[in-house]
Amino acid sequence: MHTINRRLIVSAKDQRLELAHFLRKNRERVTPKDVGLPTGSRRRTPGLRREEVAILAGLSPTWYTYLEQARDIAPSPAALERVATVLRLSSYERQYLRRLSERSRQSSHASEGNDQTENQWTRIVESLNPVPAYVTTCLCDIISWNEAADEWYSDFSELAKERRNIVLWMLTSPVSRKCFVDWETEARELVARFRTAAVGWYGDPRLTELIENLNESSPHFRRWWEEHHVLGPNTRSSKMRNTRTEIIDMTIIDLYIGHPNGEKIVIHVPATHTG
Repeated sequence: MHTINRRLIVSAKDQRLELAHFLRKNRERVTPKDVGLPTGSRRRTPGLRREEVAILAGLSPTWYTYLEQARDIAPSPAALERVATVLRLSSYERQYLRRLSERSRQSSHASEGNDQTENQWTRIVESLNPVPAYVTTCLCDIISWNEAADEWYSDFSELAKERRNIVLWMLTSPVSRKCFVDWETEARELVARFRTAAVGWYGDPRLTELIENLNESSPHFRRWWEEHHVLGPNTRSSKMRNTRTEIIDMTIIDLYIGHPNGEKIVIHVPATHTG
């Protein structure tokens, strides 16, 4: 069994560890050339140095160092925005950075649900047949799906409820590699969206359980989680293979219901046959 990386399993009060890790990983991805600095032959630090980020952002090097050390300081939105500009973050990465800096969290457990809600989603996704569709919680637990999703993914009813999670299925089920023609791209982007969804749920038992299971069972997850890439909900194209081995171009649409970080319905709109 693999040793759990305890840095991954953070509590609600340790969200600043994720903020520090996100800043460091993005700092390492920005080269001096990217920001107009000379590249010396003796540089050992990948990407920018901490003091370089601080100076370019108009901040105290000591203050920025404290931020990357996960000290208990409260960065202002203006300071974070200047850091984000230096690190060349995308608009969605900036939103993620702001969410990481917030001290509040969701008020209820991510794993909570009720039969009435699940029955409602079941009626909705069944009405979409033969278009594949499923509904997940904010932490990607699958709570409803239709017959078309069974055909294109798996019969999720055969899985134990605690393993009925789209990230866990994608990273651990051999069926997922047959389902997606470009499995690695799909799986990596899914981990990035899951990383985004985790904000506000650190310390939730279900999140901790999922990260432990994924960390133990998937080397891909361990590598991609350490990279700390994030993605938001998006509409994307994907080549998928169903149980009849047909390859279809799919447009996959994420639709959040109510809160933008809550439950979502994932709809697959078939395009043309490609094989």
